[in-house]
Formats: sequence, structure tokens, C-alpha cells
Amino acid sequence: FNVTAGDQTWNATLPLQDSTELMLVDGRRAYETIDMLTSQYNNRWCASASIHEGGAAYEAAAEAMAENMRGYGFDFVEVTRYEDDPDQLNVVGYNWGRTNPDEYIVIGGHFDIAYAFTPPSGGTNEGANDDTSGSTVSLEMAQALAKMEFDHTVVAALWACEEEGLLGSLAYVAHLPENVSVKAYMNFDMVSLNYPITPLTEPIIDPLTGDLFAPTKYDWDISIAG
Repeated sequence: FNVTAGDQTWNATLPLQDSTELMLVDGRRAYETIDMLTSQYNNRWCASASIHEGGAAYEAAAEAMAENMRGYGFDFVEVTRYEDDPDQLNVVGYNWGRTNPDEYIVIGGHFDIAYAFTPPSGGTNEGANDDTSGSTVSLEMAQALAKMEFDHTVVAALWACEEEGLLGSLAYVAHLPENVSVKAYMNFDMVSLNYPITPLTEPIIDPLTGDLFAPTKYDWDISIAG
């Protein structure tokens, strides 16, 4: 480790050692979460996507994450089930505010993944980047926030059906009680994405039809990817 200031230089060798206990937020626990999501709860296509299991895999994953969040210590955890919009199965945990419970501070990321071979980028079975990465950050923050006390209510959410047009979060806002206001929201979508993005150089062929996957016919640049 070298530090230079003007003509002064300091050199030292510093040993790095993993802590024996997990930190309040910890990369090791986050790794375990993203590994769990991509191996045990993949295929999280939106509940309204009847062409993909009718959303059964997504619902199972949502219920499992709700159980996880209950273990974090939230005051209340729900999988939203709106009578007028039954496909929007958001997973939401609440840590009620001590003085301003009707004012929400919200963190979240979408829990569904894009369907395979759909534009603009083509989905996968796991959605590790879009948006298991953001779901993992949301869950890692949630387990820390659930342990604390706040003046405002802190909400951690995994949204449904973002890939179909932000439907899960829109439904959540539409069904908020009239006395509730959202004071701030932090969204985590594709948090592991590195810039600059290198455009695909080889076209992708749809294994089912043999057709050229349309988005790979032309080069993507950073403005499109962003």
C-alpha cells in the first residue's frame, strides 16, 4: 500500500482478513442470495404470462421470498393479491415508522424476468442481471433495514411484471391507502451492469425456429443499452 504526498512517500503491507461474522450488509450473504435465486427460483416470468407456466414458478418464488423477509424481522410482509389485478404479486415488507408511519421510504427492484427471445435484449431462465442483481441488493438491504427503527415507515419491495410495463409497481401505488405518502423511492435494476457495454458481434439464432434474433442484426451502442 503506497501513499504519496508531495515528496513524502509511505509504504506498508496490510494483511486483509475476512471478518468472522457477517456485516450489516455483506457481499458473502448477497452472493448466497443471488446463487439461491438463480438456482432454486429461476424462470420467474410474470404471473400473467400464461405461455410460461401460467406464472406458477414466479408465484412460488414470491411466496418463498416473502417467507425469507418474514425471517428478517419485518413488522409485516405480504404478497400482494389485488382483486382487480390478480397477476401483480409484489413481495413487500414493512418496518412501521415510530412517529410517521403513514410516510413511506421505499426500496425495491423488479422480481420478474424477461421472457426468452423477447426484445429488446432477450430474456433468460435466470435473469441474473435483469433483475436478480437488483432483487439481491433489495433483499440484502431489507435484512439490514428490518433490524432498525425509523421515524418513517421503511418498505422493501420486489415488484411483479416490470417487463410487461412496470405493472406491479403501478398496481402497488394505485392501491396505497389514501393517507399514505411515499417520501422517497430507491430503485435497483441491473445493478451489476458494467459500462461500457461491448455490443454483440455475432448474431443469435433462435434454436426453436432457426430465425435470426432481431436485436442482434445491428450493433448496440451505449445509448441504446442505457
